[in-house]
Amino acid sequence: MGDPNTVEGPRRTAARVAGFAFLFAIVLVVVSNYGINFRLVIPNNAVDTARNLAAHETLFRLNVACDLVYAFTLMVLLASLYVVLEPVSRGIALVGALCRLVVALTWTIISLGSLGALRLLGDAAYLPAFS
Repeated sequence: MGDPNTVEGPRRTAARVAGFAFLFAIVLVVVSNYGINFRLVIPNNAVDTARNLAAHETLFRLNVACDLVYAFTLMVLLASLYVVLEPVSRGIALVGALCRLVVALTWTIISLGSLGALRLLGDAAYLPAFS
């Protein structure tokens, strides 16, 4: 073995992937939340928010797609961080990966659940009963 302070081979590649995934995830969340989501959602006003979602359905779907790509990026990040941290402490690396996995799965479930709002705002036959 070489110097323990040097990172070589797969760990170096995993560290680069983790850095890129982390930066990409930050950019994606900022664009998704500040660029799209904050334009559509009006705080404390569900009626205007529903109108915005119905009027800008494509933009809302783009927001959901960005959220799903973010969840995938979290999966890449957790795998690469596990590879980097595993030589230090396998248990801590596993706990960190498990926590990141919970975040990614929760983000995915919430993103897919928000598509239910579009179903409720669609052209279904039962919707005029609520007007």
